Amino acid sequence: MSGTVRPDTTRPGPRRGARMRDRALVLAVCLIVMDVPVWSRTPAPGAPPAKAAGPARPAKAAGPVGPSVRALTAPHGTYRYNPVGRRDPFVSLLDVGTTAPQAGQGVQGLAGLSADAISVKGILQSGHEYVAMVQGPDGKTYLARVHDRLADGTITAITLRTVVIEQDVRNPLSLVKQRVISKTVGGPTK
Repeated sequence: MSGTVRPDTTRPGPRRGARMRDRALVLAVCLIVMDVPVWSRTPAPGAPPAKAAGPARPAKAAGPVGPSVRALTAPHGTYRYNPVGRRDPFVSLLDVGTTAPQAGQGVQGLAGLSADAISVKGILQSGHEYVAMVQGPDGKTYLARVHDRLADGTITAITLRTVVIEQDVRNPLSLVKQRVISKTVGGPTK
């Protein structure tokens, strides 16, 4: 033989023995766990065998109740979904915080402008009502009255110095669906 020492593969070494012991332990645990449902289904000694469940028969209604009335009345304790204060589960969460779904594109005039994009340049009095002069980002000036629609809201009030806009919030994670914006003549938004 040459001077090379070959490891003895016939006898299990400390590592190989530990791995075999771990595998045997895992196998024993799996066998025990798999047998638990079988043990829980067996009846206790001396107990009568359980009857097989037959097809369920609908209960007869007392009195002259037709099938349409039975379908409308719910039994006590049934769950009814209340969507108040919850987000719409069908709105994509990836579009969080985006403005209106570009409703303003293709729409001309005041209805194509968002509430954040306009600035109030002046307010006029026409008869007994106020008319606001608002300017869009394109530099065009529009006349706006109460109840005029914007791309993302409605003008709710016009006073001598301010225009009040009720803006629709299109954030699906927000519990608030509308917010009120006050824009003053030549001033910042409140």
